[in-house]
Amino acid sequence: MFPTKHVAAVEGELYELQCDIDQVAPVQHLMVRWYRDDDNIKTDSYAQPNATQGIVSVSFTLAANFSRGENGSRFRYAPELKNITEDVSVNVGDDVTLDCGAEGYPAPAFRWSRDGVNLPETTNGLNITLATSAIYNCTATNYLGDVTKIIHVHVKKTSIMEAPAALTTPGPSPPISCPLVLTPAKIAVRFGDPVSVNCSTSATRFSKIGWEAISGGMTSTDAVVTWTVEEVNDWDTKPLCYIDVEDGPCSIMLDVTLYREYKYSS
Repeated sequence: MFPTKHVAAVEGELYELQCDIDQVAPVQHLMVRWYRDDDNIKTDSYAQPNATQGIVSVSFTLAANFSRGENGSRFRYAPELKNITEDVSVNVGDDVTLDCGAEGYPAPAFRWSRDGVNLPETTNGLNITLATSAIYNCTATNYLGDVTKIIHVHVKKTSIMEAPAALTTPGPSPPISCPLVLTPAKIAVRFGDPVSVNCSTSATRFSKIGWEAISGGMTSTDAVVTWTVEEVNDWDTKPLCYIDVEDGPCSIMLDVTLYREYKYSS
């Protein structure tokens, strides 16, 4: 390889590196790769189908731009991209970071635009919350050149599932009109006195009718039943007239006011 190993170079000048390969066969299968540090920066193929053996020379021209830093000399180069285009698919409302992915030395400056409109972001990554699809451009620049990456962002609208119709729970059935009539509907009786109240029905089809009470309870198949008590002597008396009809049993309670008279002597 010429020049070999160390070269005294002047910054800004162009230099040609030459690599001579001697006694190689078959020549038509020869491939020479150039590396800067560990990065492959150039590949040469020697295409001469009829050649079988000989000396092959390949060369590479570069600018001698070096900068002394903490890690020693570094090769200066224009910004580079691994991919110049990229497609990104996201859901509407997602937070996404778009990566320009450009490298260069000196470190490049970045410019972003969305659908041709410049954005204020000046870093390698762009944080956005997406609502609609758009085309984003990232341009990386240093004094040796520039490169632009195009990112197509496709925003998918999430399907909104309609909430199922609320299940309506049927409310309680309206109360069945009870075909009973009390005569009288309410009474006021003195403690220990007799009482008599009729319970009648307008229903034509029923199985039984009757009274439930502490005393005087009875059952009948007639249309009228009478609750009769010789002496009302229970303060908790709550007589109930009931009937069993086709729609089901029903009942009504007699409103009883029980009182006692007291005599005071002067």
